[in-house]
Amino acid sequence: MNESEASIYPNILLISPFWNISRYFLKYANVYYYYPKHFHTYQWYIHRLPARLKYHFSRIPQKIVNGMGYIFNPPHGFTKDIRADMIDAVIITDPTWCNFDLNKFKNAISIYWSLDNIYRTSLIHDLTLIYMEKFDYVFSAHRETVNIFSETGAKAFWLPYFYDPEMNFPMNIEKSIDVSFVGNIYGRRKEYISFLKDKLVNHSYFFGNAYQKDQNEIYNRSKIVINFPNVGELNQRVFEALGSGSFLLTGESKETSEIFNDKEDLVYFSDAEDLLEKINYFLSRDYERANISSNGHLKVLKHHTIESRIVDMLNVTGLIKNNTSENLSMVGTKVP
Repeated sequence: MNESEASIYPNILLISPFWNISRYFLKYANVYYYYPKHFHTYQWYIHRLPARLKYHFSRIPQKIVNGMGYIFNPPHGFTKDIRADMIDAVIITDPTWCNFDLNKFKNAISIYWSLDNIYRTSLIHDLTLIYMEKFDYVFSAHRETVNIFSETGAKAFWLPYFYDPEMNFPMNIEKSIDVSFVGNIYGRRKEYISFLKDKLVNHSYFFGNAYQKDQNEIYNRSKIVINFPNVGELNQRVFEALGSGSFLLTGESKETSEIFNDKEDLVYFSDAEDLLEKINYFLSRDYERANISSNGHLKVLKHHTIESRIVDMLNVTGLIKNNTSENLSMVGTKVP
């Protein structure tokens, strides 16, 4: 953008360990990116100690947890000079972990984007940061926590996960893997994977972790991609798998069903036996799989990219107005 165009865009200070998302903000704002260095050091373990204590000793009042936050996560300054008078909004994304001192930005809108709060300790930590800093807006990736965040006094919205079309996209390659799951294998996932390995002896499969750059190829090579929600949440794997153009079998989830339709965008399973039955059914029905995966891909491409989430956030907070982007799809609902 030229100098005259830049003057009409809001100036945003973005604090996030994910520097790559700044390029999407740059389409709608002047962005000053700041990297929270504690994200890749062990210091963030210290920052989260109050949340872990609250998790193990739930009777500890939140006020005491907040006070402990100032001890174990004191207000962080900035290692480079940032002119507060020119910043219109400060956006902090989870998992930053650090309690940044925002007092110098009193005239700016403060926004917290909570992405991983399905885990109790993460939720407690996010709440502690919000109580300490008193954010104006909170955007949560999970609907169940919106009411909790609204109790801090912030305007709270549900803003579900998303996918990056530059990372997940359809590829014209052979479907050489029958079934895949990409991710950490623990808890109930171990039981599911062990069960499937015993039953799928005559099929090809991939179960385990992969680098981000390899994930999309694995999805594209897979006839069926599986997703195991941990606690009934709508997680990012749903969007990434559909973004790759893959056919997705995912555990039943109330949150997921608010956005995606069963046997139209993806297919739900209820337990291990139901999962196996649906794997066998859809492996023998290429056309049906292709039709469902195409619907799912078109839906996320139109409404659930990272850019669409950023547009929603900037619209709701008033940082941009009357935007007519086709990606605009405010799924989140403000809690009165």
